[in-house]
Amino acid sequence: MISKPIVSPTLLTASPDRYASSDVTCVIEQLEERRFMSASLQIENLDILPGYERMVFTKVQQLDKNFPNKYKEFGSLRLRNVGDAPLSLSGLNVSGPYKVVSGFPSSISPGGYADIRVQFTATTPPPFTYNQTSGLDAVKQAGTWFGSLKFNTNDPRNSTYTETLAGWYQTRSEHENEASLQTVINVLMDYKTNIAPPNSVFLKQYGGVPHYYGEEVVSGYWQAADPSKPVGVRQVAAFHGQGDDAPVSWFAQGTTSKNLIFRQDGRYGQTLLPVLASGAPAAGTFSTTKTFGFHLDEEWSDDKLNKRNQYSKGHHVRFFPVRDHFGNKLNNLYFMTMDYSFPGPSGRPNEDFQDNIYIVSNVKPANGATSPTVPPVSPPTVPPTVPPTVPPTVPPTVPPTVPPTVPPTVPPTTGTPKVSFASTAVSVVEGNSGLKAVTLTVKLEGNPAGETRLYYSTSNASTATRGTDYSGAAGSVIFYHNGAKTKTITVYVKGDTVKEGNENFYVNLYGIQSGVLGASKATVTILNDD
Repeated sequence: MISKPIVSPTLLTASPDRYASSDVTCVIEQLEERRFMSASLQIENLDILPGYERMVFTKVQQLDKNFPNKYKEFGSLRLRNVGDAPLSLSGLNVSGPYKVVSGFPSSISPGGYADIRVQFTATTPPPFTYNQTSGLDAVKQAGTWFGSLKFNTNDPRNSTYTETLAGWYQTRSEHENEASLQTVINVLMDYKTNIAPPNSVFLKQYGGVPHYYGEEVVSGYWQAADPSKPVGVRQVAAFHGQGDDAPVSWFAQGTTSKNLIFRQDGRYGQTLLPVLASGAPAAGTFSTTKTFGFHLDEEWSDDKLNKRNQYSKGHHVRFFPVRDHFGNKLNNLYFMTMDYSFPGPSGRPNEDFQDNIYIVSNVKPANGATSPTVPPVSPPTVPPTVPPTVPPTVPPTVPPTVPPTVPPTVPPTTGTPKVSFASTAVSVVEGNSGLKAVTLTVKLEGNPAGETRLYYSTSNASTATRGTDYSGAAGSVIFYHNGAKTKTITVYVKGDTVKEGNENFYVNLYGIQSGVLGASKATVTILNDD
């Protein structure tokens, strides 16, 4: 460290530990399909970021003497009952250095919700496994603490819910105790964007020319992907000089006139998810039809505008596409990271590129830059301190309340489209570790007049358990007029070395619009090979 934020226009009110903003869409987990006359749990992480599931925290042990640190010590989950019967909750269990500091409800009425507040309570760094810091001299003074929050419900589809908790603990403010760029994005926040080779501390640049890494998109200028909507900027992390408010601005191409988007609260100079002086999330929006660049405190996104350019020709700001925890690239969303160009003790910038990290929404590269510029490779595998057991958050499975309209220019067809699983039984060998994909084929009989849309979700059978044996999944399938007759759904099973029998879980089709369902439940059998 050297001294010196998605896309929804809905405004959400935020408290200091509820980081909402007008330019982000929160991750809401609708747990499996809804059933009438039953309770149905929906989870909302109030740290609102796109493609984001975990609750994340920060703690600094030795505070800065001149500007005592503030950091993200708390987080909140909203539990909603979107069912038709009271939701009962019991058996709260919290692992790792975390505790629930609010009350925990025993029941939630239909249509109601309750918020639970969690505190990160670590007092020491975690046991050392590998260097997660942005330097080489304090590798055992900081690291990631994993934990989980688990409870039971009477939701018939999801009797147990588990939330992963990830906290960054650093002994000192600054002093190479900061999290590396890879640690922030891949380990703590569980995004699958390929930043650099595994366990990279620095994004070094040699020979006085820029060096590009991972999926980096090389573009100094950008445009609004949808000019009718604002561009959003949300600060994901700050690891710079404590007390610096690090203003972020935009400027029109061809000028150097800066337009301020926001300044963070300088007391949150060493934390994930910093805030503004008001306590609201460090986030802002702007609207323009012009091609624009960004100015981050002292650095420009256009390399040619940076004066200290002897080390990399001014390449001090990097962009990477945002990939969620499934590895899916999220449209028009990019990480924007920067490195202050001030020479450090070595006589050159330290090239950690995590001094300020943002997510920028509703943007596309300008001037013909491709996305991504560097072909993606498998995301780095970074071993957590304690392997989390929670599966990734799945997309909401509540169908839209307004069915899509059929374009009037498409002639109607005879017969009702019918959608079924091509096979209602598939199997996969478990394996000893990692995730293994299982592909199911969905077939269409007939021809939609416009489109036929339906939804799918996974659910437990009598043996396999979501989160332990397989990753929960949900989403939609769309068939179009005169389009493909088959679609595929991919789910993932988890490998282990436990000697056990074969296990089953279900993939369900439901909520079809402009059609009827045939065989709507498929059984996936996990074949034990231990």
